[in-house]
Amino acid sequence: MSKKKLGILVIHGFSSKQSGYKRLTERIETLHLPWQLPTLRGHDTTPEALIGIHWREWVEDGEKALKSLL
Repeated sequence: MSKKKLGILVIHGFSSKQSGYKRLTERIETLHLPWQLPTLRGHDTTPEALIGIHWREWVEDGEKALKSLL
């Protein structure tokens, strides 16, 4: 049986920003693993940017990042 490659998909929390994951992503880089940290729609800007955004769009953003990893 052949080994499968690993990858890491990091999904930030509701009020998190990508910049808050700098230490984590730096550590992942040292492991030489592929990774994705998508910015979910409406996040990493202002609270008003979330108006009209549905959680299903966040799932789509995560799925897109996962497909990129695969």
